[in-house]
Amino acid sequence: VGNLEQALEQTAEAKEVFVIGGRQLYEIALPLATRLYLTEVAAKIAGDVFFPECDWDQWRLLESLPAALDEKSALAYCFKTYQRAESMLGTNDSPE
Repeated sequence: VGNLEQALEQTAEAKEVFVIGGRQLYEIALPLATRLYLTEVAAKIAGDVFFPECDWDQWRLLESLPAALDEKSALAYCFKTYQRAESMLGTNDSPE
């Protein structure tokens, strides 16, 4: 597909749609997201491209699962699931 709008049209019937980087695509999709599945790496990594700025006050942590230390990179990481706070009002939405 040529853009996010077309992709969302083609997946309109899907229960969840996943957006997998990069930064520009995240910037476009983040305002539309109601749930985030993130992998947080416990390290300061040098680079010039990062996940876009996010108002974390709008999100609630639903789950945090530490992973085993990655032997190849020696980095610790954690899988986190966030739900947009406004989308939690009046629902009993929990990770499956």
